[in-house]
Order: sequence, then structure tokens, then C-alpha cells
Amino acid sequence: FDDEVRVQIKGHIDDPAKNKSGKQEYLGRQRITYPVDLIDLEIYSKGGGVIYFEIFMSPDGEEKEVFYASLYPSVLKKYKEKKNPPTVLQYGRGIHFFVNVDFLHLFAYRRYSICRNFFQYTLTI
Repeated sequence: FDDEVRVQIKGHIDDPAKNKSGKQEYLGRQRITYPVDLIDLEIYSKGGGVIYFEIFMSPDGEEKEVFYASLYPSVLKKYKEKKNPPTVLQYGRGIHFFVNVDFLHLFAYRRYSICRNFFQYTLTI
């Protein structure tokens, strides 16, 4: 997360061998949910929001898909106030709390409009 550009990008391998189902969990989907640390959501909220990208690829690198979530301050507030208890995971040296965030598949023709809409909205708040 950069103070000047409100974008977060994370990449993952969608490896069927490591998934409980034995299948790719994210590739080929239009909408996913993915856990995001509550600490990160708090940072994004203080910064006026963020466009969050999750990138998944197959183990051989042949398949790649990008998902995004436009996390406006109002959306971040909704996730932080969710009644469902967050997932608790041991991460590094501490315990972290995660909530499942909804992401949409990013189609190439929508990249510009998604970014433009986000920045126009955040300039008005």
C-alpha cells in the first residue's frame, strides 16, 4: 500500500494439490471471496479506501486471472462491522483476524472505468 496510490496487489498460485477439493478454487470464476486481514482493512479505511487486486495463476503459469474489490470507505466500514466472526489464523509471530471480502473478475475492457470510478468517488468524500 503506497501513500500516493491507493492500490493493493497480491498474487497466489491456485494449486489443486494444495486445495481441499483437489481442484482449482479461483481460476475460471466470475466472483470469489478471499480472506483479508482486519488490520489491512483498518489501514485502507484511514487512507480513504483502496482498489484491492488478487491475482491467481495455475502452478504452470499458463492460466492467470485477476480479481478486484473497490474498497470505498463505506464498503470497508461494512466489512469491519460484519456480524460474522472473523477467521482467526496464526500468521507470522502473531494472531490475525481475517474477513472474507468479495472480489469480481477483472475484465480487460473494464480496467480503466473501475479505476476512474474509484478515484472520482474518493475525491468527493
